[in-house]
Amino acid sequence: MEDEITQPLKCLAKVIDKVKTSNTFRLISSYTLVIGNLLNGTSSKGFQLDYLTKLRDVKDTQTKKSLLHHIVRNILEGDVVMEDMAKEFEDFGIVSRTNIDELQSSLGKMEDECKRSMGYLKIVAKYEEDTHQMINVFLVDATKRILNMKK
Repeated sequence: MEDEITQPLKCLAKVIDKVKTSNTFRLISSYTLVIGNLLNGTSSKGFQLDYLTKLRDVKDTQTKKSLLHHIVRNILEGDVVMEDMAKEFEDFGIVSRTNIDELQSSLGKMEDECKRSMGYLKIVAKYEEDTHQMINVFLVDATKRILNMKK
């Protein structure tokens, strides 16, 4: 269960870092903004990121090529080196399929179960010292790992 929580969170951290540092993402975003402003006759300073998913669906009326095609073509005409975004953002697929609310709920359940187990530990401590020590070590470790996942 721990891997089910930590894996998507690690992927999310990687994707966030990639978005911050990716020159290709920055290029495509800036070209998208400029072309979007040109097409809409506006001077917006930004756009909703979900608009990027629509770039391949918006087509020109003459050649029927997608807006994404035109953006990439313009970037490449500028003699700019672009990374393979599919490879660069491979963790994004995992993140996009992750239900964050469900992750938080699972983490909360793990924390509650750990707290209940601590209560059981107090009861066991009255009867068997060896069992108490073994369970205490396990629960302290589990608590540390749960708190680490919440960071």
